[in-house]
Amino acid sequence: MTIHFDPRISGNFVKYVLGDDHVKEQVVKSFGDVYNEQDLHDLTKSILIKAFTCFEVDINSIINNVKDKG
Repeated sequence: MTIHFDPRISGNFVKYVLGDDHVKEQVVKSFGDVYNEQDLHDLTKSILIKAFTCFEVDINSIINNVKDKG
């Protein structure tokens, strides 16, 4: 069985991600000091949504691996 994700990414989660020091560093590296906050927020949200929709978990594989190690 494979689980598919249909994420809802909140604005607060996007702010949390954008608040990370490494993320800030990469933003400045990519866009310089001049960028539109709303455009950056929207781009980050789109990236997070796409990343989570591509993530699939094969539950049977995980269960079998746990059994093999047990």
